[in-house]
Amino acid sequence: METVHLFDEASISKLRDTILKNTSYLVFRRVGKVMAKPEDLVDTRWEIPRETKVYHKGEVLPPFTEQETLQFVQERYSTFYFFTTTTALRSNDKWGDIAIYGASNCYSELDVYGASFLFPPRSQSQIPPRPSVRGANGKVMRQGDLICGLVSKPAPGRQNPRFTRWFICSEQFFHAWTAIVHPENQSLGKFSADEDDVRRYLMSGNRLATNGYRKWLLSCQQSNVSSDDDELRKRFYLLRTERVSKEWVHVYAALVLILRYKELPGDHNVPNNLDNGPKMTTWDLPSGWLAKVTTSYGLVSTATERSSEKPTAKVSIPKGTHISILIDHGEPERTQQPFDTQDRVQFPELLKFPKNPPPTPSSSPVTS
Repeated sequence: METVHLFDEASISKLRDTILKNTSYLVFRRVGKVMAKPEDLVDTRWEIPRETKVYHKGEVLPPFTEQETLQFVQERYSTFYFFTTTTALRSNDKWGDIAIYGASNCYSELDVYGASFLFPPRSQSQIPPRPSVRGANGKVMRQGDLICGLVSKPAPGRQNPRFTRWFICSEQFFHAWTAIVHPENQSLGKFSADEDDVRRYLMSGNRLATNGYRKWLLSCQQSNVSSDDDELRKRFYLLRTERVSKEWVHVYAALVLILRYKELPGDHNVPNNLDNGPKMTTWDLPSGWLAKVTTSYGLVSTATERSSEKPTAKVSIPKGTHISILIDHGEPERTQQPFDTQDRVQFPELLKFPKNPPPTPSSSPVTS
């Protein structure tokens, strides 16, 4: 038996109503084309764990491989604009069959960290999204970045609707939004109509867990497993998505657990992969965030006993990873940082990387 803390519908209604009111009009699109002039380039950032180099305009860049560019390189421009593809990803997108325009001066991230779920005033982004890449036959070889935002009718003299607020959106935010705002969407039940199966699907892998690199580090730390340099390099990506997806692992999983399953996050329901790899034993959330959500929206849970039938899995480690007992260096104390910065997880290994690692897939699943 295990003790779980459950909410009734009345308790979570204020939080649910706020999210529905503030986010039901969000539009999600893939980026199709980006226009950024060479003369507007500010700098090029190259980052791996514990090492960052910035190359300013005019400086010669190292010969990055395609995979290194995808994982470790980020260009900044003083101004840019983009057009999405014409494919609507959810039924609330009334602009299907026409591309949506977006500009760098309309950037704004939805406030999930502060739990208001509102857009703050617009700001200027210097990080353009990446567009879709097509092969010679016209087939999409790599999908463009996912954009989320508020869309308005075309400006006078223009044909395309435009994002009045937008940000580069993580796949996990899209999955969480779908699970909360469109709970009957067929993408959630494509493997089974059984809600227990849907929950296992949502709470495993990286469907709701963000920053796969941080997740791997914490899983190894909490399971007494140490990754070698190749494994850490393979899992690191220089993210361009929203703040909470870069700095923490479980914010979206916690929202789905509360609103879809009416359950308070605790030690017994930490989301983890369904394989036998290293596991996290505690939730990774902003300090005080859960208390802020429960207090601000009047959430009250009731302790309930229920049977626990979770199998005990033996931890197995992928090739290239060795097992060792970690010395407890402790996680650095988290303090609130400015909106455009992110914390770094420190770990004891000094990384040494091979020049040409084999291509590795992104840790985020493909959006459906």
